[in-house]
Amino acid sequence: MPKAIGFTGVQFVPRSSALAALQNMLLEFRSQGFDEFHHGDCVGADAAAHKRAIRAGFVVHIHPPTDTSRRAFSEGAAYVHEPWKYLIRNRHIAKACDVLIAMPVDPNREVRRSGEWATVRYAREYGKRVVFIAAD
Repeated sequence: MPKAIGFTGVQFVPRSSALAALQNMLLEFRSQGFDEFHHGDCVGADAAAHKRAIRAGFVVHIHPPTDTSRRAFSEGAAYVHEPWKYLIRNRHIAKACDVLIAMPVDPNREVRRSGEWATVRYAREYGKRVVFIAAD
């Protein structure tokens, strides 16, 4: 049975140290047998994580939003799932993963009406492990 990582993050490109931490975390999860990577294909952190997941050897699944205005249209994914509205799409990512990597601005300050924090809440609701990397 596949072991899956989910990802959610800010809509800007995170600082280089955050991306390096993400790369190291992905390699560590790969060494533990994780082989799938699920994300929402938004500009910023999702697009940056997508490239690193492919580089690390994950089978990448994109869960695109129906609103394409902030979509990255990342290339090279093994699967592109049916588009859904943001909150439904976020639930799909949370449900599909065993561990969720979240990259908000500040992991110690939950923000209401934030896509990455909604995904974190869904993952917790499903009993999934959540790990944080500060984006800024």
